[in-house]
This record gives sequence, structure tokens and C-alpha cells, in this order.
Amino acid sequence: NRYDEELIRRREADNDDDPSLPINKTIGLPIIVVGMPKVGTTTIKEYFRCSKRYRVSHHVCKPGVKCGVTIKNNVEAGRPPLFGISNFDVYTQLDAWALKNYNYHCYMPQVEDIEKLHAQFPNATFILNTRNVGKWIRSLHNYNRGNMLQQMVKCNITGLPAGVGWDDADLKAFYEGHMNNIQSFVKSHPSHELVSVDIEWWNAGETMEEAFHINRTCWGHANKS
Repeated sequence: NRYDEELIRRREADNDDDPSLPINKTIGLPIIVVGMPKVGTTTIKEYFRCSKRYRVSHHVCKPGVKCGVTIKNNVEAGRPPLFGISNFDVYTQLDAWALKNYNYHCYMPQVEDIEKLHAQFPNATFILNTRNVGKWIRSLHNYNRGNMLQQMVKCNITGLPAGVGWDDADLKAFYEGHMNNIQSFVKSHPSHELVSVDIEWWNAGETMEEAFHINRTCWGHANKS
């Protein structure tokens, strides 16, 4: 499609960061991270930016506007979710948090509207970022004094209704349920490639290099908690 063709044209015109690794011209675009927040999304952002091959969005898709807000507005208006913000090659975090002046506290497109993302980009590559669920729960409790966890409990998310989430068992069920839902979705929609990466595993950089042909030395651990 035109996204693939434009990316290949632009990358081949640039000086490659590592000529020893050929550009993966078969990867479907855009590349969308569909796992949970606090599971290495900042590390994934830095990985793709390190390559200098991709236009990368993280949280924000327009100046001062979070991706999730634009996506929710689009969906509610009957437009494709990434309408007006499809100028990126990689979206490392679409979900939006700490929303003020809205009638919702957060929005997770990868949970609520994966079907609509598929309809707009049937050949997109999905990254399912994972980590030990216990460590993920501890991260929610620790990050910004538990602020994100408080927002999760306030939100009415599919699989985690409003008021649910103070019990770690509920968070564990939500996390594992989402992992299963994404895997099942891709199985029933095989036009998508699913790259699963445990962001804490020793070979995470190797997994990403094999999938995207970006040197594993670009892989790090940003924004730890």
C-alpha cells in the first residue's frame, strides 16, 4: 500500500543507521503497539527512533492532543480511528490518560476498537508487548504514586468496569484477558503480523531485530518502574 511504498522510498533515500541489516520491506504498516501501558512503550518508542527509519508517535499525534482523544472523537463521529493522524509509521502508545475536560478519564483503543483499527489498516503490524503480570501490577501501584492505577479504576474499560481494579486479582484477569483477546483477534485476522515481545526478557532486542531489522543495540529500558 501507499504507506509501505512511501516508507521504503524515504528510508532508501536516507543514510541507513546499520547497512549490515537490510530494511524489512515486507513489514505491514503502520506498526501499532497493542499491549498495555507500563509495558515498555517508551522503550519501544526509543527503539524505533534510534533506527532513524520511521516516523514515530508516542501518546501525542497532533501538537498538544493525545492520540487517544483524536481516535475516540473519530470513532464517535463514524470516521476511521486514525483519520487525520495517519502520517506516522509507528504508534507506540495510543491509549490516553489523565484526561480533563472530557466525560471520560481514559481511553484504550487497543481494547475498545481493535476491529476499527483493523478495518482502516488490515495489513498493520501489531506489537504485543508483555511482561510478568505481577511486575506490571507493581508498576501500576508505584508509577506516579499510583495515579495511573487510580485512573484505571475510575475508567469504564471493557474487561475492567468502573470501580474495579483495587484488587490485584482483577488487574491480573484484565491483563491476561487482553493478551488472549489480541492473540485470538490476530488468529482470526491473519492479514496482520503479530510480534510478541517480553520487554524484560534477555533476548527482547534480538526479537525486535529479527522482526524489524533494526540493530538490537537500539533496545534499552526507558522510563522504568
